[in-house]
Amino acid sequence: MRTKLRVAALLVALVVIAWWFFGGHHRGWNQNTVTHFVKDPVTGIDGPVETKQFVPGYEFLAEGFGLAMLLGIASFFFRRKAASNPG
Repeated sequence: MRTKLRVAALLVALVVIAWWFFGGHHRGWNQNTVTHFVKDPVTGIDGPVETKQFVPGYEFLAEGFGLAMLLGIASFFFRRKAASNPG
C-alpha cells in the first residue's frame, strides 16, 4: 500500500505539471475566459472578444502538489511488509 500511494503521489504531481504547462501555464490565478483582439470586417477596428477557456494558474499547481503531498504523507501511516527470513 505504501508503494502504491507513493506512485500515485508521483503520478498526480507529474499530471498536474503537464496539465499546467501544456494548458497555457498562466503565471497568476486560474482564468476562465481569454481575451482575443479581432478586427471588425466592417470598420477595420480591433476589438476585444472573450472566449470561455480554462487556463490553469499557480493555484492549480499548489492544489495539485498539495494533493500529491497528502498522498505521500499518507503512505507513511502504513507498515512495511515483513521480509521473509529463510533461516
